[in-house]
Amino acid sequence: MSSHLTPDHPRWLQQLAELRRRHGATLVWAGLFAALWLPGLLLTLLMSVPLGVAPGTALLLGSVGSLICAAAASALLLGLADPLDRALRLLGRQGTLDPATGVCDRRHFLHAAERELSAARRYQRPCALVLLQLDHFAQIQNRFGQRCGELLLRALAESAQAQLRQPDLLARFDDDRFILLLPDTDPLGALDVADRLRERAERLGFEWQGQILQCTASLGVAALQEEHAALQQLVQATEAALREALAAGRNCVRADAQLLPSRPRVSKPQSKL
Repeated sequence: MSSHLTPDHPRWLQQLAELRRRHGATLVWAGLFAALWLPGLLLTLLMSVPLGVAPGTALLLGSVGSLICAAAASALLLGLADPLDRALRLLGRQGTLDPATGVCDRRHFLHAAERELSAARRYQRPCALVLLQLDHFAQIQNRFGQRCGELLLRALAESAQAQLRQPDLLARFDDDRFILLLPDTDPLGALDVADRLRERAERLGFEWQGQILQCTASLGVAALQEEHAALQQLVQATEAALREALAAGRNCVRADAQLLPSRPRVSKPQSKL
């Protein structure tokens, strides 16, 4: 998914960096030089009139001074464009991340998902959501502490992120749940992704103070349907599927009732902590 710039990201800076990437530094420098040298020369000539400087002398001094200033200013602007553009883009991305896990936060996810679902409806493309909950997270925190829980969530997020495609968007939905947007993914594909995430969670082998903690995850899956007029309805369908997974004993995948009526639900017996 594309990164979002901060609201005060200067438009000219973004455009200058883009021009440099497209046309090269030399051509952009020449354009900046011309844009700065001509106004500088005119300004010097206008200032020389009240001072009584001879036209020839004023033209010579103005040309040399404008050349030096325009060259220096062009090089400075061009040198700063890319680093500043990258820094501002980084700040924009950091403003959308959950600090504990490093994935997107809920607010950014909902904003991006709304756009993606709108495009999916317009072009009749498949799209799915997966809701993942770490099993017995409260017990893990009570037994091993809050810091252990935070690091376990980060490890789970990193493991899940490594499984995903570039267009997929993973976010922390709340305390112990992650939500995943799968653009251009049909119901079968969404179920397969969910079960692979379940398997990765089971094989995570998170180490804490010399002890390996075995963890599992429960997942709910829902695909975009005609009756999902808004993102909230699709999220609710995914939450209902997750509740079924929890009721079935955890460490399993359950699908929305309308996802694949004829397909057996993916399931696995619960493993103990």
